[in-house]
Amino acid sequence: MRMYLIKLYCFLVVPLMLIMFVGDVVAEEYQRSENPVIKVVLVGASIGNQWDIEGLPKRIGLDEKEFELGFIPVFDDFDKLPAIREAVEGGGAPDILVIKECSVYFPGPLDEYKLMISSWAKYLEENNIRLVLATTVPIARNSGLVFEAKSLLKRVMGKPNKIDEISKYNDWIRDFSQKKGYQVLDLEMALRVSAAERYMNPKYDIGDRVHLNSLAYGELDQVMKEFLSSLK
Repeated sequence: MRMYLIKLYCFLVVPLMLIMFVGDVVAEEYQRSENPVIKVVLVGASIGNQWDIEGLPKRIGLDEKEFELGFIPVFDDFDKLPAIREAVEGGGAPDILVIKECSVYFPGPLDEYKLMISSWAKYLEENNIRLVLATTVPIARNSGLVFEAKSLLKRVMGKPNKIDEISKYNDWIRDFSQKKGYQVLDLEMALRVSAAERYMNPKYDIGDRVHLNSLAYGELDQVMKEFLSSLK
């Protein structure tokens, strides 16, 4: 009788357990295929470096199983092509690549910048990777009289002014992205004083007119949260 029960167990119960196990595995794999992890990589400089983009999903209450965020730093050049190639060809290419430029590159050769970004967009399209362009965080205003006098003199002489050039670049980013059907990560809009006063709001300035304090990063977290939520 005991042997009979053992055989019955082996022939009926064990196969049933195996079927249930396989079924669970298949269901889990199907669910993963239906809800794949979205990999987003940010390419940028010091502001991106201090943002702690990898820890953002947990920080803003998004499911870490839905998003994988990464950061590739480029501190010394507007040209992000080497970093873009690293992200695409280095294994584990992202679904979305976010590119952010720093205010230090302005004033600069704006026409060359536009050509570079257009070429990056073409390269990423060829590799089936979605491009998202971030607007550049503006500088904070220097309220000193000497600074104001120099800014006014530059405008009178027709020389490029940093905040004006950043604003032109950001306007072009929005226009280019709209024509291409890209989303924009609008960091300027989140941190500027107003549409008319396009300097960084002084409450976000760490003290050097360029880098951000924790309050500013809290605002950027919300910008990224809205963007990531829109992907679902």
